[in-house]
Amino acid sequence: MAPSWVLLDRQVPFPHDPIVIKEGDKLVGRGCPPSKEQMMKAIALYLLTLKPDAQLVDPPNTSSLRMLPTTSSIPPLCAGVTSARISSSDKNLVALYAGAYRPGVLSKGCYLIYDARKNSLSTIPQLPFDRSHGRIGRDSALVVSDGEGDGYVLAELMRVRSSDVAEAALYLWPSSATEWVMKAGRLPVEICQPMDDFSADMCFLSEGSTLCWVDLFKGLLVCDLRQVLKDNSKPEFRFIPLPDVCPPHNVYTPEGRQLRAEEFRSMSYAQGAIRFVTMDGYVEHQPGDEFELIMWTLSSDLSKWEQTSEYNVGKIWEHETHQAIGMPKIAPSLPVLSMYEDGVVYLVFSDVRVEGCKLEYKGQYLLRVDMGNNTVQFYPGSTKWIHSQLMASDFSAYQQVSAHHPREVEASQLAAGNGKRMKL
Repeated sequence: MAPSWVLLDRQVPFPHDPIVIKEGDKLVGRGCPPSKEQMMKAIALYLLTLKPDAQLVDPPNTSSLRMLPTTSSIPPLCAGVTSARISSSDKNLVALYAGAYRPGVLSKGCYLIYDARKNSLSTIPQLPFDRSHGRIGRDSALVVSDGEGDGYVLAELMRVRSSDVAEAALYLWPSSATEWVMKAGRLPVEICQPMDDFSADMCFLSEGSTLCWVDLFKGLLVCDLRQVLKDNSKPEFRFIPLPDVCPPHNVYTPEGRQLRAEEFRSMSYAQGAIRFVTMDGYVEHQPGDEFELIMWTLSSDLSKWEQTSEYNVGKIWEHETHQAIGMPKIAPSLPVLSMYEDGVVYLVFSDVRVEGCKLEYKGQYLLRVDMGNNTVQFYPGSTKWIHSQLMASDFSAYQQVSAHHPREVEASQLAAGNGKRMKL
């Protein structure tokens, strides 16, 4: 039986033999340079030949998705398209950036939609290129299932750079479409301050139709897709800042190190509400310093944050497993909220020690912290080192369901607080 939800590695490899990849690179330079249309068509056709392979395990173990090649060679125009990155998921669907493509960047690749129910792939072309449009962040593509059949909408948000006002372009691709539809809107003034622009670290769906983009240093940008589709109107955006007591933090530390918010903060839609988890003492802490892991819950009208759980990180160091292994008193990182376990957060603990003049990587542990019951559990990590935040997704629940009986899973997930259906 497939897990009801998983902790998913966002990186998706296309595991070709390195020799095959090099041969593909050599072939690119032969003959006349291809047009962009020829290259994009070749890449889309190649991606559709890949066979999805989901390796699914219950949390806290890490699940993964990979695309297996069905041919022994890479088409010449597709050289370099060797992986994808997951941006978002909704029910049985997963949205990915294939290759090096990101919106606003001239590079090989496109959007990829994985359907777990059918174990199939579909491709969506790049956004129309516009030099005045800049991406809103790193992972900003949101897939929204219609909750009933095979229909969906892919949404991508771009900032309009050349305008005097805070304009945005919301691009929509319905699954039945043949081209992108662009909806112009205006961004809240709070996220368009000079030298302090909003930059999305992650995105997710709330209440079945609310698009959410999160800057973990600033707050949450939301837009109701249902309203946009219903009235064919301009998108209306709203900004919800982080709780007032959360330090704003600069992107760069006083030592000049670039700070990654995902190391100590995360946000998602879990147990029927938007929740935010943070370790705000993480940035300034020294080994042995204690600080709090805190969970906040946003009210249903998106107007107020309430602190709902708290856990002292020092209790992790007191755990018998931590003491038996002799790990140093350093902070865990990369928090992820459980989708269905109230007050549960998963963390990564990297056992890194100084041996002489070198750093020695002894191993990693995944921690399950139950903030409500004040407990922590240690689990040995896999051989693959976790460098970035994992993603919580319930696409795994649809792996076990036949396409002839889709409503069985939908009903169970909705009962668990997975959101409302949206008619597209």
